[in-house]
Amino acid sequence: MKPLIRLIYASRSRGMAMQHAINIRRVAEKHNESAGITGALVATKQRFMQVLEGPDDAVRSLLSRIEKDSRHEACTVLLDAEIDYRLWPEWSMKLLSDTQFERRAQSYGLEIDNLPEDLTQASYWIDLLYTFSVENRNSDV
Repeated sequence: MKPLIRLIYASRSRGMAMQHAINIRRVAEKHNESAGITGALVATKQRFMQVLEGPDDAVRSLLSRIEKDSRHEACTVLLDAEIDYRLWPEWSMKLLSDTQFERRAQSYGLEIDNLPEDLTQASYWIDLLYTFSVENRNSDV
């Protein structure tokens, strides 16, 4: 069995992130399932934050495409770790509500427009994304 990894990144959107996210999700659901990738995506007005889980080579290949995608800039990897199990095995690509995510971020004392571009606050954002996605496991945008 191939090693699994969990990779979380944040990036700035070139344009309206939520509209891009809807298009990204449509394509990702098909591609990710065949590649064995699962995950969740949050898009705010100008930011993306995404967790990807799956075979190491497939996730890294996808990240490479994301970094070259004209809808993203300043893509920063917040977490890159080998894992024993997936947190979201049933989601080929879950799109989480930006409004609910923003409210939860504020409860952590974080501003959504300040998604990290470096690792100084990454652990807070990772915890927020994990908690939020688990709480919203059965909901969708």
